[in-house]
Amino acid sequence: MDEEYWALLHTAEHVFARSLQEVGVGIHVRKADTSRDDGKGEVFIKEVIEIDKILEAEALTNRKAAEGLKVEEETFPTLKEAAAKFPKLRFNEDRVPEKEKAGGGIRVVKIGDFDFSACGQRHIGDTVDIRLFLVDGVSYLGGETKIVFEAGEKALDSARDTSDTLVRLGLKHNFAPRSVAEKFEAARESLDEADREGRRLFELLLRGSERVLDVGKLRIADFYKTMDDFTRKNPSSFVAVSSDSQIFVIKGTKSDFDMAGLGKRLEKAGFRGKISGEVINGRNGQSVREILEEFVNGRS
Repeated sequence: MDEEYWALLHTAEHVFARSLQEVGVGIHVRKADTSRDDGKGEVFIKEVIEIDKILEAEALTNRKAAEGLKVEEETFPTLKEAAAKFPKLRFNEDRVPEKEKAGGGIRVVKIGDFDFSACGQRHIGDTVDIRLFLVDGVSYLGGETKIVFEAGEKALDSARDTSDTLVRLGLKHNFAPRSVAEKFEAARESLDEADREGRRLFELLLRGSERVLDVGKLRIADFYKTMDDFTRKNPSSFVAVSSDSQIFVIKGTKSDFDMAGLGKRLEKAGFRGKISGEVINGRNGQSVREILEEFVNGRS
């Protein structure tokens, strides 16, 4: 990654971290500005942060960047002295080198009167060069929040691409681009209801006379919970499902169905996947499908 752009990303991350605190989020940054091949920054925060707070901090970051805050440095003999001058000093003691904590010099990066952070990395000289700070992705891993972001020209390009995409989508489906959130939520509700109805219909099929259900191109994974619930309620039964790409067999706790025998037959037909006393789950194929149906329906 270009050093100047990296410095811009890192400075933007400083403003964003302080903005999170200003909107009421207590944060502890574990790692920041991991270099990526796609030119985006990353920050890993030890707390789980709500999306609304992240977007509120994004807006504050952009307001502060537009103010043109000067970025300056000041060095202190110890961390204690730095914190005494800047009561709002941000620092992660785990990331401050021991020699600096012991008196080797603590560099504080000041961003106007907004942020003060103990940091030894490179920064830009003025926040106006950030141009735009844009959160590009949020994920939650192991109780922490990972935020991917862009800044500068890259962020502006991404914002333009997003705007163009929304305009095209709105024109194609006859709605105002600004109402995409409402359209999306309505579509989600409709899909959720369709999923619920699909699971209800699938459970009715499980109660029928078919020994192997063929769901065609549907994802069997969408019905795992329904199948598991069915075998729990009907412990003497088993469920055998086939799709275009997968087979799945699950046995109730009181079923005497011969899973080991079926597993051996399927492997000879080219099956690859998980075989246990309770579950068979893996890749389907024409021969595999035929063996499954023959075995389950007692034709062999």
